[in-house]
Amino acid sequence: MPEKFSRRQFIGWAAALSLPSARAAYPADDGPVLAVADTPDPAGSVRSAINALGGIYRFVGPGRSVMLLPNPQGRLRGASTRPELVGEMVKLCLAAGAAGVEVCSIHEAGRWQGTGIDDAARRAGAEVWTPGNEDWVELEVKGGRCQQRVTVVAPAVRRDVLINMPIAKHHGSTRFTGALKNLMGLNNGNTGWHAGTDHLAGSIVDLASVVRPQLCLMDATEMLAENGPFGPGKVVRANKVIAAVDPVAADSYACSLLGMKAEEVSTIRQACERGLGRIRLEKTSSLEGGRVELYRGVG
Repeated sequence: MPEKFSRRQFIGWAAALSLPSARAAYPADDGPVLAVADTPDPAGSVRSAINALGGIYRFVGPGRSVMLLPNPQGRLRGASTRPELVGEMVKLCLAAGAAGVEVCSIHEAGRWQGTGIDDAARRAGAEVWTPGNEDWVELEVKGGRCQQRVTVVAPAVRRDVLINMPIAKHHGSTRFTGALKNLMGLNNGNTGWHAGTDHLAGSIVDLASVVRPQLCLMDATEMLAENGPFGPGKVVRANKVIAAVDPVAADSYACSLLGMKAEEVSTIRQACERGLGRIRLEKTSSLEGGRVELYRGVG
């Protein structure tokens, strides 16, 4: 454990250790579920957003194992999670005493090359790997509408902490991709999900109902506004980093940055209807001279 930490951090750390290893349900109280930071540098925004939600010790404590799920979709601007954000997240987890940090997804090694994510993660002290034949876990989806079972990379359910690190952007199939759709980066067999927009959206929500990251750290610094997920296309520079414990809220907020209405995005609407998060948000406070904003879910 680091030698110095605040009482607030200690309380968050102790609460995290009291949680069962299974993914906790998303908050249903009136506390903040989302923090948005807009500071001069992306790494600073990561720290500010997480601190506003209670600090890294709320999510990662000494001896905990951590998996990060970024989105590696090529070199073009606005297509992949920024390497600086991934590197900073690794550093924060290790500074909090994490036993280890792994950065992985279903993507093969070639998909990471050129994004800078793999290099930044390794420099910060994480392991970057792609799954082999034995690195999968099958999960039952109780009440699944499109999928009754899913097969995901093993660390997603075997590590103590799963942190989702999507980039918010346009997507040709679902219109928007963010926290919810990025979970497809865990799933084996995505090809069969593309049997139509409704089937794809329903399958994503089924997956989100059984794999629930404790934290979403979303890149909304530079986002593809068209021709996603790979681009090239128009890039919106919002210069924001979003930290959230509610993926629906994270996606809903990010949609507004791209001029979209969350209610019109099937994945977000269905996830809200199924109780996986809140689609409407209310600003509760501002910190750091207005550079950080906190929001609670209201419906």
